[in-house]
Amino acid sequence: MRQKISPTSITTNEQITYYLMTEDDVLNEITKTTREVNEVLNLPSTTLVRLILNYFHWDKDTLTERFYEDSDKLFQTLNVANPYLSPSLQWNPLSPAYFPVSDPMLAIAEQTTDNGNIVCRTCYAEKSSNEFYALPCRHQHCLTCWRSYLESNIINDGCLKPIYCLSRCIQVIDDEQILRIISNNINLCQRYKRVLVEAFVETNRLTHWCPGNGCTTIVKIKHYTTNLAKLIECDICNTKFCFQCSEQWHEPVQCSLLKKWEQKNKDESMTGKWIIANTKECPKCHSFIEKNGGCNHMTCRKPGCGHEFCWLCF
Repeated sequence: MRQKISPTSITTNEQITYYLMTEDDVLNEITKTTREVNEVLNLPSTTLVRLILNYFHWDKDTLTERFYEDSDKLFQTLNVANPYLSPSLQWNPLSPAYFPVSDPMLAIAEQTTDNGNIVCRTCYAEKSSNEFYALPCRHQHCLTCWRSYLESNIINDGCLKPIYCLSRCIQVIDDEQILRIISNNINLCQRYKRVLVEAFVETNRLTHWCPGNGCTTIVKIKHYTTNLAKLIECDICNTKFCFQCSEQWHEPVQCSLLKKWEQKNKDESMTGKWIIANTKECPKCHSFIEKNGGCNHMTCRKPGCGHEFCWLCF
C-alpha cells in the first residue's frame, strides 16, 4: 500500500492524502477493521460485523453512533437473527434451529459408529473424524458437504448475505472459516476473496477502483470531504483521473458539467446513428433524405436542388 498526496483539486486548493491498494491490502483492511469494530459490538461473528460495516459504508463513527439506536431493526434489514436476543452460540452444544427441523435421520447423524467413525448429518455417509468440520455451535458435517454447500452459496449470493450453519441454526459462518473450508479449491477461494473486495470498494465511500483498462488498483482517500474532485495518479497503469466521478482528469470543468456534456454527446451520437441507419445523402447537395414511403424514385426537396435519384442505387 503506497501513500500519495493529490496535488490539485478542481474547485479548491485543498490537498488530500490517498493510498494505492492491492486486493490483498483490502482484505487485510477488512480483517483489521472488522476486528476493531467487534471489540465494541462484541458480536459472535465477524461476518456480521462486515455486513453491518457495508450497511454504514465502512464509517466506524456513524456505526457506533447509530448501531444501538435500533439494532433489532438493523438485523431485520440485514436478514439475520439478532444475536443479542439469541442463546449463546459459543457454549451451547446444539444451538436452536433457525428453521424448523423435522428430519428423524438427524438423530442418527449425531451418533458415532462402533468403529469410532461419524455419520454425516447431511449425506449420512460414515467417515473418520478428520474428514469433518464443526462450527462454534458444534454442528459438524463432512468436508465434502460443507464445500458443496459453500460453493453453491458463494456462486449464487457472493458475500452479500450471511451463510448460516449447514444444520440450519442461527450460527453465521465467518469469512475466515469459509476460506479455511474451501482452501482446497483455489479458484473458489479467489472468487470469494474477489467478491469481498468488490463489496468493500462499492460500499465504502472512501474507495474507488482505478478506471485504467484492466487495472485492479484500489484508491482509498484518508479522510472524507465534501469536495472529492481530486486528481488521482495510479502508479500501476499511469492513469490520471478524478476521484469523485472516476472519469479522466477534467480540470477545470466540474464533474456535474462534464456529466451533462457527456450526456449531450451521447444523445447526439444516438441521433447520428439513426440518421446513418434511416437516411441517405442527396448525390448533388449532400443533404440527408429520409424515405418515408412510395417508390424508390427520389426527389430532393431542398430548395435550389431538386435532384432526382434512385434510393436503391445510393
